[in-house]
Amino acid sequence: MTTHHPDKKDLKMRPAVESDLDRLADLWRLLMQFHQELDPRFRVKEVSEQAWRDFAKRHMAKHDRFLFVAEASGDIVAYILGSVETNPPPMKPGTYGFVTDVYVLDDYRRRGVGTQLWLAALEWFRVKGQASVRLNVASLNALAESFWRSHGFADYLIRLYLETA
Repeated sequence: MTTHHPDKKDLKMRPAVESDLDRLADLWRLLMQFHQELDPRFRVKEVSEQAWRDFAKRHMAKHDRFLFVAEASGDIVAYILGSVETNPPPMKPGTYGFVTDVYVLDDYRRRGVGTQLWLAALEWFRVKGQASVRLNVASLNALAESFWRSHGFADYLIRLYLETA
């Protein structure tokens, strides 16, 4: 079976709506499976998809958060989730943009879908007055690290991990 790979003009970027949540939960599950294959420290609960749906629904209702989707031929093939976060009181700036999740289906990677989603998010951050954006990249996710570095992101903090039980 041949998969249709749309041109950029065939893609539609838009804010997610509640009726998208089942499909978005499927994509989130794929994102978690991808991370679990990279690193077994990524663990999710059995009820995680419903919990993610509930989280995303609350997230979409807030003015300082966004959830954008990319559609190809009416099917959601990618999403980006982000927010405006607050620094501790002594830190400047007072707020910053934060990208929580990005996922693009395998068949749509390296076709500009992630870049288009990122540009939509970047515009949203700018409209919200954010002068900087932060995100986390799993240390073993070379694909994501390369993507974000190609968009100008650079090292800022290093997150360390210790298993205590």
